[in-house]
Amino acid sequence: MKSKKKHFGKNLLLLFSIILLCLIICELIVRVFIPVRNVGPSFTVYDPVFGKTNKTDFSAKRFTPEFTMKISFNSLGFRDPEIESIGNRNIIFLGDSFTLGYGVNDDEEFPALIRKDFSNDDSVINAGMGDNGNGRWLKFLKTKAEKYNPELIVFQIMGNDFDENKIENLFKISSSEELQELKVAPPGLARKVQKIVEFVPFVPYSYLIGLLRQARIKPSYKPTGAVKDKINVELSYREKLTLKILDECFSFCQKKEWQMMIILVGISGRKFDVLEDLFAKYDFPIIQIPSKKERPELYYIIDGHWNKDGHIYTANIISQNLKQSFPEFYSNP
Repeated sequence: MKSKKKHFGKNLLLLFSIILLCLIICELIVRVFIPVRNVGPSFTVYDPVFGKTNKTDFSAKRFTPEFTMKISFNSLGFRDPEIESIGNRNIIFLGDSFTLGYGVNDDEEFPALIRKDFSNDDSVINAGMGDNGNGRWLKFLKTKAEKYNPELIVFQIMGNDFDENKIENLFKISSSEELQELKVAPPGLARKVQKIVEFVPFVPYSYLIGLLRQARIKPSYKPTGAVKDKINVELSYREKLTLKILDECFSFCQKKEWQMMIILVGISGRKFDVLEDLFAKYDFPIIQIPSKKERPELYYIIDGHWNKDGHIYTANIISQNLKQSFPEFYSNP
């Protein structure tokens, strides 16, 4: 009996050793021969209200073929210094990975560069989140924004938001054509695997894990060509949903008397035409950032996000507009 248990233990140890050796070999092969888009831990966790949120009190590095990025979140999940006090005249930036500053180190993302114009670090809040549509904006505005005393909300709208809003399934259009909030789905398999992976030290920085994550990432957005005429075809469900969500975001800010600014990234052709009538309803400045085709030096070649120069350019153009449209931010409170 003891001999059988001993034999079983040896076989189990041998099996474990073989599996570990195979994983190490696979890891080495991936590191040497296969380009992996990003390596490092996930920046978000499951949330029953928002679907997901940025991690809190978090710091990590992300490795890619084009850059190595250091990223940190404070105790509120913002890529900001810790908020010491909540004053007036605060600016909240809402957006996706471009606002988050994916691709540049802490303090190099455009909200951080704009913050340097102000004496109070707490006056600028970067609430950006990667892989994010517009539905979480509406949830954030209605549940959290007010406690930060915003005077200005800056919305960074991305060309793939139309797809994200449908995929995220946070809202839908009801049979009566009203925007209806949906119950957030429980965490899926990917989140459960994430917990296991991040529980083991160093495993989140595995290139093999990065490759597996890359295999399940949806295709990147490709902007459509220009549309010369006004929209003459029926709006798709994704377009209608996006318009409803954005309209409610803007309407809510208007009721709260929060001023607004729009930053457009990857919005051209039909997508711009779809949004144009909605923008005309509201009185806010709109800034359109040049595309990668127009200003390739502002973007990473493979990754497609803004590089350091892209964030400097964006910060400068937003700062110029702020000084023209919202000079009160540059006066003494």
